Amino acid sequence: RPPRSTPKPSSAASDVYKRQATACFGKWHLGYQPEVLPRAHGFDTYFGIPYSNDMNYPDNKEKPKGGPDGMDELWADPESTLTKWKTPLIEDEEIIELPVDQRTITRRYTQKAIDFITENKAKPFFVYLPHSMPHIPLYVPDDVRNPDPLYAYINTIEHIDSEVGRLLDTLDDLNLADNTYVLYTTDNGPWLRFKHHGGTAGPLRDGKGTTFEGGQRVPCVLRGPGVPAGSVCHELTGTIDVLPTLAALVGGALPSQHRIDGVDMSPLWHGKKEASSREEFLYYSSHGVLEGIRQGPWKLLVKLPRQNRNTREPKAAEVLLFNLEEDLGEQENLADKYPEVVTELQKKMEALDNKGKVNNQFNAFVMEFLASKGIETHFIKLLSNHESLVHKLEMFPIECVVRNRATGSLCKRLGIEDGLILDPPLFEFFLKDDDLGDPLINDHHIESFGWATQEDADAMRDLTLKINDI
Repeated sequence: RPPRSTPKPSSAASDVYKRQATACFGKWHLGYQPEVLPRAHGFDTYFGIPYSNDMNYPDNKEKPKGGPDGMDELWADPESTLTKWKTPLIEDEEIIELPVDQRTITRRYTQKAIDFITENKAKPFFVYLPHSMPHIPLYVPDDVRNPDPLYAYINTIEHIDSEVGRLLDTLDDLNLADNTYVLYTTDNGPWLRFKHHGGTAGPLRDGKGTTFEGGQRVPCVLRGPGVPAGSVCHELTGTIDVLPTLAALVGGALPSQHRIDGVDMSPLWHGKKEASSREEFLYYSSHGVLEGIRQGPWKLLVKLPRQNRNTREPKAAEVLLFNLEEDLGEQENLADKYPEVVTELQKKMEALDNKGKVNNQFNAFVMEFLASKGIETHFIKLLSNHESLVHKLEMFPIECVVRNRATGSLCKRLGIEDGLILDPPLFEFFLKDDDLGDPLINDHHIESFGWATQEDADAMRDLTLKINDI
């Protein structure tokens, strides 16, 4: 189903860019309700698909066949964007096209960005342009389409490339290129199971959804004032560093009431610093499980194996150590050869993870509030991507080791019938059921909670905001 709404957002980005004209054109995927769409985050305007382009409004049901074969069928039928999907297009907070014609969406995003920049050329501006493509299903305009599905991904990338070229030409034509930073990157590696619809990671191991380099390491191209033309940087940085870096470049103040995990990389952008300000990078699985750390040339992964739910004793974790400077493809496991490096990195990884957790700061606050309402709570901590450790529950008086999607079935097996499940990594409050329900943050969610009055809902909303601030 479409993603749940998130709590009222942090204002960190909007504080940084408050003196600029701001726009978001493209995929959002941080909630599709009006109160959490881009304008609620401080953007002046929004135009785009509010989540992944393979999702249907309003319940994400009745979708066409998936997998590479299904994608071949959709590519062979360009009209399928209108006949097989119910994906919405939103402008500001209103659905203006249902289903959206995805064949032209890349071109329309680009034109929106060009028009916005042209309109605001005389003042500072910030444009966030997250293209929906090349997420599956792939579509391009009919006038550039190669009908052979084997070339679907290549065709889509070439179209994005040409549209980015139009945007860069606009900056040149408006004499803005020397005073505008353009950052071009992606959010994850290729979706390998979709084959010629999903791309390739080249020499890197694996792809999207994994903690191997093929899933995590992505290209980045940067153009702007002070950026050395034709230079190549091999230092460690991530998209998490973009906000504080741009804040430093535009003179925007990061809000003191919010914790910012990124670091200022502006010296690195300008080629004035040999080493990155970021000393390490943590790798989390798609279930929010800490799996690894990179520090210098070393990368450690501690991967928990999938377990049979009938197995009483969990299998040992797989420990992988790679030297990325010598083995970018992560083919040679050096864990047995350098056990002291494994031990040191594992301690560092766990220390950084604990430092970043907010659980201990609000556990008592949450429990006290819910207890005052007579609500029994069960605290769920995402530590593992399997359920077989349920038999160890006697070791965890409050915390249960489960994967996110298993909470409903787990509660039934534990005999938990009343109360709420708290899922701290998501800052959301769920009913204990197979369908976990929606977070209690706006009025139309209240009726889902039989115990909730309007007063309770307001209090829980305030609580969510306080947790988010922590």
